[in-house]
Amino acid sequence: MYEPVSGNYYPVNSRMILTEGNGLNGDSEKTLVLLNDRTQGGTSMNDGEMELMIHRRLLLDDAFGVGEALNETAFGEGLVIRGKHWLLLAGEGTGVPVSIHRPIAQEIYRKPILAFQKTSQSSEDPSTNEIESNFTYRMFPILDSNIAPTLPSNIHLLTYEKLSQSKHLLRLEHFYESGEDAVLSKKVVIPYEKLQQIFGFKRMKETTLGGNQWKDQSNRMNWNPKPDEHLTKYEVNSRISSLYKDGDAVIEFQTMEIKTFVLFY
Repeated sequence: MYEPVSGNYYPVNSRMILTEGNGLNGDSEKTLVLLNDRTQGGTSMNDGEMELMIHRRLLLDDAFGVGEALNETAFGEGLVIRGKHWLLLAGEGTGVPVSIHRPIAQEIYRKPILAFQKTSQSSEDPSTNEIESNFTYRMFPILDSNIAPTLPSNIHLLTYEKLSQSKHLLRLEHFYESGEDAVLSKKVVIPYEKLQQIFGFKRMKETTLGGNQWKDQSNRMNWNPKPDEHLTKYEVNSRISSLYKDGDAVIEFQTMEIKTFVLFY
C-alpha cells in the first residue's frame, strides 16, 4: 500500500530543521528551526515547506484496523490539543547553530514545574521565608546547588534521585552529537573534585545506564565490524569512554554519552 502523506510523516519530539545546503550546522545556510513543546507528527512534502500535525480528529473509521473513529470527546465536545511553538530564523551567511537551538529545546522540554505547599503561616509572618526555604531544601536539595552554571554547557543533568539517606543516583549526559558543533561536539573531561564540590558527596561509583548493576561487574559484548562496514573497530571503541574507578582524577564523556553514578554521602 502506497501512502504518500502518512508514509512521509515522522515523530517530531523537540524540533524540525529546514535548511538550505548540505549541512545542519548553520554555518552558511538559510535556516528555519521549529521547536515544539510535545511530540507531534511532522513532514516536509515539498521543498521549502514544513508541516506539523497539531491535532487529529476523525468522525469516521479510517479502515486501518482499529474499527472505530478517532473521536475523543469530553463534556459533549471534541477534545482539542493545543501547544506552543517557537520559530528561529536566520538568513544566508549566519544560520542557526546547534549551540542555540539544542539548549532551547532542552529548556522547553524540561521547563520548571511549580509546586505548592499549604501552610498555616500568613504571608505577613516573618518566619514564612524560613519555612519556605527549609521546604525547598528538604524537597529539592539540588536547587540549592546552583548546578546549571557550574557544569559544562554541553553536559546535562539528567537525573538526581534520592535512593536512601546516604545514597543518591546521578545521571549526566553529553547531549551534543559528533560533528554538530566545532567546540561543543568534543569529548568532555570533568575533574572529580569539581563534581564533588557541586554535589557534596564523599565518594561515587559508576553503574550501568539503568543504575541496577556496578559498571565494573557488567560484561559488555565486544563487536567486531566487518572491514566493509562504515565504522572500523577502532572507531567503534573510541566512542566508548573509559570506566570511572575509585581514585580517578577525571570523568570522561564522549558525544551523546550518558553516565550513571551512585553518590555516597
